[in-house]
Amino acid sequence: YNQSDKKMFEKGSYRLLLPPLIKDKYLKQFDTLPENILPVVSNPGELYYFISKNRPVAASWHLNISNSVAAEVLFEESIKECMLSLETDLTGFIFRPAREYSLLVFGEFPVMTTEYCLVKNNEGCSRCKDDHQLTDEKGAVYSLKTNSFCQNEIFFHTPLNLAKESAVFKQYP
Repeated sequence: YNQSDKKMFEKGSYRLLLPPLIKDKYLKQFDTLPENILPVVSNPGELYYFISKNRPVAASWHLNISNSVAAEVLFEESIKECMLSLETDLTGFIFRPAREYSLLVFGEFPVMTTEYCLVKNNEGCSRCKDDHQLTDEKGAVYSLKTNSFCQNEIFFHTPLNLAKESAVFKQYP
């Protein structure tokens, strides 16, 4: 998001997922976000930065919220919605009324973010925008992509598919 995008986001409600690694100097650029764009924080530093600014936020799955106690602590810290961890056992989770929860159900997701470019260190900076792959000792292939902060994100080798488990959400209002 930048100021030139302002007109595009005038109407509606939006979520802006912040990267799991973010430097202090970049946090300040989010101070001017319109109220209809909810920052989705990925680490405790981001969470407390926005809380100190009295800004509502959502908690991303990066915060590893895997039980109802952790979710409730964050709601008490003034988060507006909570994205549950991929490891959450939904059958034992206590969903509280008047709380907003979400869950990633399908797609690729990053398992690690590195501050420094792995590609630049080996092949020079001109190739870091290309997609790359890492292969582990068992032959599993992980996608390596560069985000807008020039950080590498390593994606799990198998796309997530929790469609069957997401039916648990339908039990709750």
